[in-house]
Amino acid sequence: MHVVERVLILLFALVLNLDASATAAASDWPDGLVLHGDSTSPDGHYGILVATSSHVDDGTTYLIAEEGEDFTNYLAHLQTHQKLGKIKKGDYVEHENHRHLDVAWSPDSKVCILTYWDRYGFSSIAVLEPKGTSFTQTDIGERIHKSLDAMIQKQSHDPEMSGEATPYFRLSPDRKVRVRALAANNPKQFEEVKTYYALFKGDVRR
Repeated sequence: MHVVERVLILLFALVLNLDASATAAASDWPDGLVLHGDSTSPDGHYGILVATSSHVDDGTTYLIAEEGEDFTNYLAHLQTHQKLGKIKKGDYVEHENHRHLDVAWSPDSKVCILTYWDRYGFSSIAVLEPKGTSFTQTDIGERIHKSLDAMIQKQSHDPEMSGEATPYFRLSPDRKVRVRALAANNPKQFEEVKTYYALFKGDVRR
């Protein structure tokens, strides 16, 4: 056998071993947890663990955790295979109907923005900062919702009215998360419902 052929075979075997290792690592999380798609940090160190879709019965209804069930989400260190802690208010189930989870990392993998979505707008937003074997969490969604709802209520003269909002983020060099969010009270755009709009612009220092 030629030297070139031996080298190609060895490289092919190495690729197979790497693929097998990656598959094994991906399946080694505790039962009921899975690495959320597209949640791995740019440096490959961190990711978000969520409940598996095995919790979903028929995929047509919102999920309610029954006694003994746990939909908790976690920040995990992928290389050490450790859960660094629970994400407060994080209860997303992979492939859950009418809900979604967006994960955005800064290029240096030091900041992670989690946006939990309901059917028409976000439900909560959390800013995570990994710190060794733990992390800090700053919740900014409630502040944004309150500001947007206050503007809609002022326009409509209805203290109970609220809106569904879509946020946009930009991570700036001055250690701030800049947020722009648009909201409306009529996401289905019913013609008989008067629509009010609101805009939030602000930043959160990391």
